[in-house]
Amino acid sequence: MRNLHDYQDSRKPRREVVVALIECEGETVLVKNIEGLRRDWQLPGSRVEDGVAPLTAMSRILLSETGLNIPANRLKLVKSVPRETNVAQQIVYCYRVALPAGGLNNLPSTSPDGHHVRRVPLRTLRQLLNEADNKLIAAFT
Repeated sequence: MRNLHDYQDSRKPRREVVVALIECEGETVLVKNIEGLRRDWQLPGSRVEDGVAPLTAMSRILLSETGLNIPANRLKLVKSVPRETNVAQQIVYCYRVALPAGGLNNLPSTSPDGHHVRRVPLRTLRQLLNEADNKLIAAFT
């Protein structure tokens, strides 16, 4: 027998989300949406549009959110993580990319779609992210 919680969850839409950990010389990249609801620093990523493969979406999102043109074949899928929010059941595809030395030298401070972009040491990453994003970091380790 299903309980009320099961019934409510089954009515939530399923969404695919992508997120990336960019690594270069002990640093990573965080973004902050200037105009969005979430104004905290977070890993680059977003919801995947219907009909678009997650890998393709991740490559496009990295360009729009960070200004980095990282081809899809450089991205490595680390894990797919189920996550439930108040509005949707999500599958989060966690990608990792290692850039060569100097790969972040031309990182803009503002991306093409208006995100603030920031380089941070990997060792301080957990201190800068919110609780939900810190749970995702576990997928990368």
